[in-house]
Amino acid sequence: MLQRIIAAFGHLPGVSSSALTDAMGELAAGSAEAAGHSPLISSGERAARELGLGVLEEAWAESIGAVILAPIGESETLRLRLDDSNSIGRASHEVRRTKSMIAELLR
Repeated sequence: MLQRIIAAFGHLPGVSSSALTDAMGELAAGSAEAAGHSPLISSGERAARELGLGVLEEAWAESIGAVILAPIGESETLRLRLDDSNSIGRASHEVRRTKSMIAELLR
């Protein structure tokens, strides 16, 4: 079930790969293309804390393409790699919509 949910992100417009990784960046589900360790999550969490914004829900970066990183559960991160940064809104919505379901499957 978890593998199917993560793979379904790859069917969204603009999303080229999706993965769920552990705290060390090791692949738990999805595509190895989207796996890896990124300091963006820890930097985002620190910035949110320092600015009094609460818990980091999601971080994204865009260039020619884009990447969305969303912390889930205790130490996992959902990672989406996008070919087209115009698709960030739709992909971000789907991440928020499914985060609690993914967290529940990780328990």
